Amino acid sequence: VLIHIYRFLTFFNQNNHIPHKKSNKQFLTDGNNCVFFGYHDKTPFSGDGSKVLAMSLSGNDTDASYECSIINIGYYNLNKNKDKFFNKFIKITETNLWCWQQGCMLQWNPINNNDEIIYNVLIENKYCSNIFSISYNKIIKQFSFPIYCISPNGKNAATLNFSRLGRLRPGYGYNILPDKTSNQFAPNCDGIFLADMHTGDTKLIIKISDLSIIAKSQNCENYINHLNFSPDNNKLSFFHIWVDTNTKKRNIDFYVYDISYNKTILLESKIIVSHYCWIDDNTILATCKVKGKWGYYCYKIMYKVIKEHISIPLSSDGHPMCCPIDNTVFLTDLRVNRRRDDGIAVFNSLTGNTIILSKFFIPLKYRGQVRCDLHPRWDRTGEKVCADVIKKGRRAMVILSNIKLPKKLIK
Repeated sequence: VLIHIYRFLTFFNQNNHIPHKKSNKQFLTDGNNCVFFGYHDKTPFSGDGSKVLAMSLSGNDTDASYECSIINIGYYNLNKNKDKFFNKFIKITETNLWCWQQGCMLQWNPINNNDEIIYNVLIENKYCSNIFSISYNKIIKQFSFPIYCISPNGKNAATLNFSRLGRLRPGYGYNILPDKTSNQFAPNCDGIFLADMHTGDTKLIIKISDLSIIAKSQNCENYINHLNFSPDNNKLSFFHIWVDTNTKKRNIDFYVYDISYNKTILLESKIIVSHYCWIDDNTILATCKVKGKWGYYCYKIMYKVIKEHISIPLSSDGHPMCCPIDNTVFLTDLRVNRRRDDGIAVFNSLTGNTIILSKFFIPLKYRGQVRCDLHPRWDRTGEKVCADVIKKGRRAMVILSNIKLPKKLIK
């Protein structure tokens, strides 16, 4: 009751200077189960837009210990009659290798994005991954490593030590198998591995020990998170993170690795970088905290790294995603405020025009490791948005349609 009174009293101070655009909403649920997708760097929409991937769990969705229990993997068919079929979760398979923030790395196979899905799974007590064909209703390929991200052309994947990630950043890795590097601050045999999706071969391309030497963090707990390929498949971005064992303070260096030239480029080491997305082959948009204030910045990877501030009326951290049909337009969330409201916004980086598409209340019990960030994601046409939300006391997904993109700069 008190929080609802507080929300009412503070309503008129929350982003009222930003225009609101009413969008059509369709919630995706599964009976008493909780439903979600995962992170903001992958789209759940199939190539033709007919299906939306999701995971469905029958357990308590505010209990961190439910990570890596059995969870169903499936989809919603958007082409069926909305009243009868649209909200029906269709199970494909299941896994027990997932976390609350990034799921099981569920995604469409880039080379067959209408039929084949990729996800992480535990096989014979080892972290692995599968490619599953919906039409054949069977696993068509298995890998002896878990996948973090896949290049847009489907040729390569990047992976890391998910046990180390789960130990040092709960909610982002896996906790089934022990971290064999737990007694090492900066292991020499661990880091980022590049995998060939055709042969299954892997090679270590970035060593944590090398990164710790650059950061002078050899006496801290070092790990890697948030890997992502560039649109042209030739670069791999990532965070090198280290935690001071005494103060527990986290520090982040933001890197790009050029695969073709075997070259590591440091984008940022002086300020806090939280989330990001690729704009084009040489440009990244990131949320950064500068002098105590959050903002959006472009990093241009040229003969030197150039950082530019994007002037928009958003002052909170967010999870950005570049529009697939217009790389000047971005989708992001507003993060949970003191009223426990989160919102989804679209902005134009050239004009600064910003529109709030919708807002959602996130109950207080969804915080910490089990928080429900919206993680909004475009479909492949820029016409729909999918996000993870709370509906009737449990996780659900929502699809927003009738999206109006902020206008471009008129020259």
